[in-house]
Amino acid sequence: MHIHAKAIGQLGKLPPFSPVLTKLMASLADEDVSFNEIATTIEKDTVLAGNVLRLVNSALYGLRGTVNSVRHAVSLLGLSRIRNTAMSISLGQLYTKLNAHPKWSHRQFNLRSISEATMADQLAQHIDADYPEGGFAAGLLHHLGLLLAAIAIQAEFDQVRLGYTDGTRSLEECELMYWGFAHTELTGSILREWNLPTPIQTAVRTDLPIPSDVTPVPLSRLVLASARLANRLSIPIQPWMRPAEGLPTEIFEEMGLQEKAPMILERFHAEFEAIRGFFH
Repeated sequence: MHIHAKAIGQLGKLPPFSPVLTKLMASLADEDVSFNEIATTIEKDTVLAGNVLRLVNSALYGLRGTVNSVRHAVSLLGLSRIRNTAMSISLGQLYTKLNAHPKWSHRQFNLRSISEATMADQLAQHIDADYPEGGFAAGLLHHLGLLLAAIAIQAEFDQVRLGYTDGTRSLEECELMYWGFAHTELTGSILREWNLPTPIQTAVRTDLPIPSDVTPVPLSRLVLASARLANRLSIPIQPWMRPAEGLPTEIFEEMGLQEKAPMILERFHAEFEAIRGFFH
């Protein structure tokens, strides 16, 4: 069986999403989802609701007084931000329960996913992107294909890992050599199976050609920039991955955001530090 088909064939064997996470993911494709629907969904999971309120009441947002309800949090910070927070925490907790390859670190994967999501969301606020509302979700799910490989096709995953750690090729070059496809292609297939919005399915496919001179900027370019920035900020997908060369400022310059880079980085670090405490 082809490796890609073998991995996708194992997708249904993963633990199912909780009802709350299922509704949060489905809401990404619902343009008419309401504040009340999101708040009601999150409130059905008391642990998740408590964690969301814990983050909302942290120093990150500097709110006056204590926010005691998810509905109040949504009204203050907006539907997208609260949904993004809830999805991050829910997915991170789900990942840690999965039986992955011995060399796989769920914690590091969670930190990388959060970093890309947070950075993509920040970039989308300062650039004319074609689907800015999908930035966070696309960044959060970008490397899901590699996680599936580490769980469902562990021998094939180890082949790529050893090829990467024993040589000088990039991870994608090793994937193409041993699998015939990049893990982001697998991510796109997973998100198609989950019926996520087509722009998000496409954005995670950073193995595809990405135009660099079109307006509005393709979401896929924001996701790729977020991934490169995470690398240069020393937040790898896995601990055994090599550090990236170069400075974050070079990528901001490519995106035409060099003047806003200090502000974006300051906000990124504040949000990243606030949420990383949920992943041990």
